Amino acid sequence: MARLGKKKNRVTEKILIFVEGSETEPNYLKVLKKKLRWHNVDVHSLQSLGRGKDWVQKAKRLLNSQRLAQVQQEAVYVLFDHDGMKRDQYEMLLASAQKESFKVVFSNVSFEIWLLAHYQEIFKTQYDNDMVKQKLSEYIKGSYSKADAILMAQLAQKHELALKNTQKVRTSSYEYNCTNVGDMIEEITVHRKRA
Repeated sequence: MARLGKKKNRVTEKILIFVEGSETEPNYLKVLKKKLRWHNVDVHSLQSLGRGKDWVQKAKRLLNSQRLAQVQQEAVYVLFDHDGMKRDQYEMLLASAQKESFKVVFSNVSFEIWLLAHYQEIFKTQYDNDMVKQKLSEYIKGSYSKADAILMAQLAQKHELALKNTQKVRTSSYEYNCTNVGDMIEEITVHRKRA
């Protein structure tokens, strides 16, 4: 009769990604998580924590909640976008994130600039949100919808192109189009390969 060995209680450290959106960002990241086999990554929407744009404080509140208080964290990312935010709010969020040792994932004008990068190279231009959505609609040959989980799944399958197409706009900027979603993806992927 074979002897059963004791299982080791190995604590898995989690990478937590807190997102401001309730559909687009979680849908995209959950597909990407599955595709890239990010088993230690959890995605949480901050949308249900009330109004306001203090995404770092909302992430901290959720992190300290009973649900996540026992989770060992490898890294914490807070993903948000410009969406008409005032400069002082933006600077306050960056400072607050640094104080908490959270990594900021910021897109100007919106997360959709990252999605657009799945089709074209992004430059430090000044697309507004309507222009970005119009361009996305042209590429998908239909009306872009934030809630389109099928589109998010299709886009996540070609994330490598978006990584390439955002090389010139990865530095966070309040004034110009930017997105460092690619930096987060690369950091998590490198971490997974080391683990």
